[in-house]
Amino acid sequence: PQSGSFTVATSYTVTATQTDAQGDVSLPVTQNLIVDSAAPVAPTAANLATASNSGSTLDRITNVSSPTIDVAGLESGASFTVTATRSGTTVTCAGTSSGSTGSCVLPSLTDGTWSIAVKQTDLALNDSTTFNASSIQILTSVSAPVISNTATLINTTSVSVSFSLVSATATCSLDGAASSSCSSPFTASSLSEGAHVIVVTATDIAGNTASSSYSFTVDSLAPSLPTISTSAQYQTSSTPSIAFSGEATSTFT
Repeated sequence: PQSGSFTVATSYTVTATQTDAQGDVSLPVTQNLIVDSAAPVAPTAANLATASNSGSTLDRITNVSSPTIDVAGLESGASFTVTATRSGTTVTCAGTSSGSTGSCVLPSLTDGTWSIAVKQTDLALNDSTTFNASSIQILTSVSAPVISNTATLINTTSVSVSFSLVSATATCSLDGAASSSCSSPFTASSLSEGAHVIVVTATDIAGNTASSSYSFTVDSLAPSLPTISTSAQYQTSSTPSIAFSGEATSTFT
């Protein structure tokens, strides 16, 4: 083989032939050559993909523990690496651009705030500088409401249910009806006699939900007259025995 040097433009077609000792010349072969020694610019964005951005799409908080990251500002055909870092733990995902964008799926992340960075490598293997995107927050659960009411039997046709939440909003539902926004205390009125259940559901900013329920029975009506029975109307004993009966769980005086 022979070697030589030549000046190469950004895009060049190289043609080569060889001549043997007898002076015979081979057919030419050609090779397109692109010289790219310039590093690509850094990517311009690294965001949660819409399908991975639970709750409000205006924030970077999600309950998807293995989110898809959309990257923009890439060279066509470039490869890229997304790096997520939290408390000394680093995980990555990688992909190849389609046009000027690309996406990859990060491995499972623990709850908390993760720093996000991305860089690209062009077809000539030149590396860009790193683009440091805004951090994302993984939030995969919310605490269930804590309901204060404990009475399981009430003698009124209304009830106020007190509850507490942790970084969440609440909806309330009575007896399986559609839930609506509520705050503590939640009051239910005009209750019928009998059993009822109130469900309080907490929803956090990432869209996680958790519910607690309060079951109770309304008994607001006076009991019927008790039944008194004795063996005889007249008694000779100064401590007669009197038998009576009434509603179950009632007390008598």
